[in-house]
Amino acid sequence: MANIPSYMLIRQYVMELFFTHLDYTRPLMSEHALAEKFGVSRSTIRLALDDLVRDGYLERRNRSGMYLSRNYVVPTPGRYRKILIVTGDGKYTFLSQVFLHILSRVYDWFSTREFRLVQVSLSAACPPAEELVFQSAAGVLWIIPHRDLTPEIEACRKLFPVQGLFGYDPALDCSVRADYVAGALKAVRRFQAENVTRPYLLGASDFPNRTPFMEAWMQAFPGCADRMLSIPECRRELLAERFRREPPEGLFCFGSEYPELAAAVAKTGIRGPVITDYPAMAAVYADAVPATGILDLAPEEEIRRACEALAGLVEHPETPGTRRCFTPSLRWKDGTVD
Repeated sequence: MANIPSYMLIRQYVMELFFTHLDYTRPLMSEHALAEKFGVSRSTIRLALDDLVRDGYLERRNRSGMYLSRNYVVPTPGRYRKILIVTGDGKYTFLSQVFLHILSRVYDWFSTREFRLVQVSLSAACPPAEELVFQSAAGVLWIIPHRDLTPEIEACRKLFPVQGLFGYDPALDCSVRADYVAGALKAVRRFQAENVTRPYLLGASDFPNRTPFMEAWMQAFPGCADRMLSIPECRRELLAERFRREPPEGLFCFGSEYPELAAAVAKTGIRGPVITDYPAMAAVYADAVPATGILDLAPEEEIRRACEALAGLVEHPETPGTRRCFTPSLRWKDGTVD
């Protein structure tokens, strides 16, 4: 499970080679070089490359290395329609574990359909609609769209199909979005039920999906501003020093900060409940920090809905966009769901 994001990125890297230079004469980077490039083990690289060989993208040549396959037929634009993937404000992407989880689910859904996915970054000097129109795409999937860009996203919709995923602006049409305030309040109620009055929140930031979550959190725990730790404050050595002085009675940890938390509490411990928003990360570090509750802020069902909606818009651009708001569920350790 932990290798899914890296595996997906390696596969996309190789597939993009077909749509850029198509150089059959030069070998691919070595397994060692690819492992350094993606920050994963050589065994992960080998698994991905073996799969690409089976799919016909690559071929092995004895004592020479791995090459793009001469026999692979490159899909034409008419057959594989291009879907652009934009995230946040479109200019900067923080590749958190949760984002990679969302992205891997998107790739999984489109992998069995005739679409080509391309991640793009926008420049600050050009309005998104003007920049994206030159990409000649069939549609755009905007993941966690920034609320301030709602007018620009609506302008894009006049030119090509756009589907939002996990935004939180009620004014944005054609968006599957989460009620992050409701999600935060569910976590708050569970802490209150456990008589936790001063919990920590790890991973405070101005990310579009975290801002409303933190606003609800601060209203519920107004005296705990010093326990809302930003991403830089969540480095394992800083957390360990802080928790050594006073082990937390409970905390909420966003998924991207969970590895740091696991390393920090190895010698300090946590006295109260732990809630996170990323089930896969909680499973990987279950021995170090057993999660008491999982708040599902990016469920697979909603990712599927957004992908289906965008594919439908590409086929029938005149249809209204999907507009849906879901309330995150909180699964507790005893199996109950809030």
